[in-house]
Amino acid sequence: FAAIHELKQDTDIVLAIGHTDADYDTAMGAVEAGITHATHLFNAMPGIHHRNPGVIPAAVENPNVRAELICDGFHVHPASVRLAFAMFGGERMIIVSDSGRCCGMPEGTKFDIGGQYAWLRDGVARLEDGTIACSAANLYTCMVNAISFGIPEADAVRASTWNPACAIGAENVVGSIETGKRADFLVCSPDYTQRRVYLRGVAI
Repeated sequence: FAAIHELKQDTDIVLAIGHTDADYDTAMGAVEAGITHATHLFNAMPGIHHRNPGVIPAAVENPNVRAELICDGFHVHPASVRLAFAMFGGERMIIVSDSGRCCGMPEGTKFDIGGQYAWLRDGVARLEDGTIACSAANLYTCMVNAISFGIPEADAVRASTWNPACAIGAENVVGSIETGKRADFLVCSPDYTQRRVYLRGVAI
């Protein structure tokens, strides 16, 4: 935990735990040392067991920890998405896409990821052995997915905008529509069909 304490001195660094086999005690020690972020909740980490709770309860129990969730519809089951929001609350959840270079590409696209080849098939990117390589969805799609899974609209929007901005200390620049901010936002229909996208106040 010494490295966490040392890195914590730099206030621009966000320290995260994720993709780990750490047990509850180790994860709790890391959180108490200064971890404030749980990366890709449920993925590449132990599930919750009643005698060996693992990383997730350690993150839940500390109110300073926010949790990321990949809501592409493949990485995490809708029931687990609802469970995560119930455990952490809408104010601590962050929806991420985890999208790779295949995002927006046609079905069957082959691409390199970390020195391995992956293919986009049936909407998800997989390695040759079938392992999920990354997401092929954008963040907006993930937010809409979360709503379709039963997450309240306000919580899903907050988890895709304000919460991640706060997590990286950028809430004074982006994350909400306010005077003096960058005016990055989009306009959509009631059914969430995108109508227009603005960057720095300019429609693109």
